[in-house]
Amino acid sequence: MISSNNFTGPLPETLAKLTNLKDLYAVGIAITTSLEKYPILFKTGPSSKKCKAMQASGLERPIPSGISLWPKMSDMRISDLNGTEAAFPPLSSMKNMKALCVVCLYVSYIVPKI
Repeated sequence: MISSNNFTGPLPETLAKLTNLKDLYAVGIAITTSLEKYPILFKTGPSSKKCKAMQASGLERPIPSGISLWPKMSDMRISDLNGTEAAFPPLSSMKNMKALCVVCLYVSYIVPKI
C-alpha cells in the first residue's frame, strides 16, 4: 500500500520487481509522473498476472493501456486523476472484473464494456 505518505516525483522503477503483488493501492499521493511511464509494471512484470485489486487517486493521466493485461483484476477504483483528458484503456479481456469505480476522470469517451 502506498498511502498518504507525501511521495513526490516519479514512482521508483523497482515497483516492477514486486513479483507477488496482489493488491496495489496508491491513495492520496502526489506522484508527478504518469504510470504509463512504467510499462514493465503493467505489461511484462509477473505481478500483472496476480494483481486482483487496484485503487489509485491523485496520479497523472493516462491510465496505462497495459492495465487491461491484468487477467485476474477483479476490483479497480480510480479517482481524481490529474492532467489532460485521456481515453480509458480497453477492459474487454478483464473477465474477472466485479467492481469498477471511476470518479472525476474526465475521460475522452465512454468507459468500454467489460
